[in-house]
Amino acid sequence: MSSGTTKSLWGVTYGNSTFVVVDDNETGGVGTLLASSDGTTRTSRTSGTTNILNGVAYGNNTIVTVGKGEEIFTSDKGTTWTSETSATAYHLMGITYANSKFVEVGYNGNILTSSDGTYWDNSTSGTSNNLNGVTFTE
Repeated sequence: MSSGTTKSLWGVTYGNSTFVVVDDNETGGVGTLLASSDGTTRTSRTSGTTNILNGVAYGNNTIVTVGKGEEIFTSDKGTTWTSETSATAYHLMGITYANSKFVEVGYNGNILTSSDGTYWDNSTSGTSNNLNGVTFTE
């Protein structure tokens, strides 16, 4: 099955009856998202950034994507995206949702948390190393 893009795919999530995949723009495009209601037919959506999108997560009826240049975008169904204000000046590399919170990680040990994907708090990780991914397990 073809993804419908020649770009690298960095993350996928499912929520509100929609699959969303984020890809990079290193070939000169824009931060593109692929949205699908059935997992087979995909529609390209533009996030509004020319930066790479590194991760995507679903929670609290919101899809959140993060990327290079401290980019954060939110959407309810993956169609229209809203740019959100980040609480960091570092690239964001990964995101997950667990225990009623979004958790983002990025460069310089940066960690952001949010209950709604709109308002973000900055936390200290205790390291200045880059954090490239985050996950949750029970």
